[in-house]
Amino acid sequence: MKKTVIHKFIPKKLVIIINKKSLILLNHLIGLKLTYTMSRDKFILAVLATSPDYQYTPVQLQKIFFLLDRNLDNQVKYTPHFNFIPYHYGPFDKGVYEDLNELELEGLVEIKYTGFNNLKNYHLTKEGSILGEKELENIDKKYVDYIKRVNDFVRGLSFEQLIKAIYKEYPDMKVNSIFFQ
Repeated sequence: MKKTVIHKFIPKKLVIIINKKSLILLNHLIGLKLTYTMSRDKFILAVLATSPDYQYTPVQLQKIFFLLDRNLDNQVKYTPHFNFIPYHYGPFDKGVYEDLNELELEGLVEIKYTGFNNLKNYHLTKEGSILGEKELENIDKKYVDYIKRVNDFVRGLSFEQLIKAIYKEYPDMKVNSIFFQ
């Protein structure tokens, strides 16, 4: 029986949206080494799904995604990557807020204004939680565990403790700080 060679018919720049389980099967069938890359908004949903009922402050979100971006060392592939710069309270990427605003428009994240100075809090909607949990299935378990630990670490610190911890480990992110210890 003649074996059909499928990969000759696949263009080199073909982008396929596929889940990790299907990707493994496809790799086996065609003998290519394809990798799963999620969009950054799906990565955000996956990270927030590790604690779906929690309401995150802006600083917590910035620090969670900074720590993951720095320390996952490309083990979880998402695109585009974040672009953190030193800012008033440490690492900051306005893209985090842009992505969260887009996810709010899609009904996947809810942004609530709280307190006397109308601070924002972010949390997943039911739909966002379902999609985030589905994306977590595409991430190796050891990295999901790491994401959960980072999430728990950041959520367990006060604002001041979090900023100090980031500055201690990443002094390069302290350059433009207005936070004085």
